[in-house]
Amino acid sequence: MEEKIIKVERLKFSYEKGKEILKGIDVEIKKGEKIAVLGNNGSGKTTFFMNLNGIYLFDEGNIYLKGRKIEKNKKDLNYLRENIGIVFQNPDNQIIGSTVYEELSFGLINLGLSKKEIEERIEKISQKLNLKKYLDTPPHYLSGGEKKRVCIGDIVAMNPEIIIFDEPTAELDQLNIKILEEILNDLSMEKKTIILSTHDIDFAFRFADRILVFSDGEIIGDGTSEEIFKNIELLKKANLKKPIVFEIYEELLRKTIIKNCGNIPRTVDHLKKII
Repeated sequence: MEEKIIKVERLKFSYEKGKEILKGIDVEIKKGEKIAVLGNNGSGKTTFFMNLNGIYLFDEGNIYLKGRKIEKNKKDLNYLRENIGIVFQNPDNQIIGSTVYEELSFGLINLGLSKKEIEERIEKISQKLNLKKYLDTPPHYLSGGEKKRVCIGDIVAMNPEIIIFDEPTAELDQLNIKILEEILNDLSMEKKTIILSTHDIDFAFRFADRILVFSDGEIIGDGTSEEIFKNIELLKKANLKKPIVFEIYEELLRKTIIKNCGNIPRTVDHLKKII
């Protein structure tokens, strides 16, 4: 039986009285899941992430992490933040170090790790993310993709069980999206639980095992990639399109060019093999 790592019950949050942003979120997340969160701007995705990480304090409801109910006290919020890391959409909102090394070490110092442990972790993560040659470089000299990797390194170095990515492909070119996907797949192989929001439907379809669809502060869809993208009414309600590979596959089936292979192909390469 898969271990339930996060449970959210009736979660509500408002920035100001009378303007509810989250309207009673209920969701359970299992260890090691790869989840994409879809929805238009203003649907509540980022606000949900901020509540999960303890940056915002929910008004009503409950959050359980590994069975532990999170109360609004310093001890529980620190426990939440140690186990759930978040990589923000805009790297400039996350980076505070004067060099890449300083940036990668910041969170590790706050964890109270020894100098030796910090150096070992930075060595490992900088090698993994191809950042070693930039360790002495001020972050503002880096490209957008390089800054994004630094932000990922910030969080991964602290070794949280759950990592949230808010619009990780935003403003990245195709090369850096490919690098990002490799990083995410490596993290998944390490049994990390990954939750990400994106407007890139094709990326979400390739990557995620499960999709949550947000609309107006509520989850209106929760299922596998196939279940979500086969649900025409849901897609219309959430103003979402089908992934290109999915659309081509359905068209080929309709014209009887190919036979139903059972599993819908998620990538162009998979579709080519079917054809």
